[in-house]
Amino acid sequence: MTNKEADKEKRTEKGKKGEMYDEKRVTNVETKTTADGNKMTSEENKMTSEENKMTDAEKKEVLQDLDSDGTVVEVAEAMIAIDPSIATKRAADKLLKEADESSK
Repeated sequence: MTNKEADKEKRTEKGKKGEMYDEKRVTNVETKTTADGNKMTSEENKMTSEENKMTDAEKKEVLQDLDSDGTVVEVAEAMIAIDPSIATKRAADKLLKEADESSK
C-alpha cells in the first residue's frame, strides 16, 4: 500500500466517524432528557420554555421593584463583574434602560 492509499483510507475512516457523530448529534437535538429522566422532543421543550417566559406586565413589575429598591444598578454591576464581555455589558445596559422605561 502506498502512502497515498493509506492517506485516502484514513480520510475515509474519519469521514465515517464524522457521519456517525452527526447522526448522534441530530438524535440528541431531537430529544432531550429532562431532570426526572423523561425524554422530551424539541417541540415539547419549546412549548415548556414559552410557558416559563414572563409576560410583559410581569417583567415591568419586576423591573419597577428592582428600580425602586436601587437593586437594578447592583444587578447590572454584578453582571459586568461576573463576565466583563461586551455582550454582558450590552445586556446590563438593556436592563438599566428597561428599568428606566418601566418607571416612567
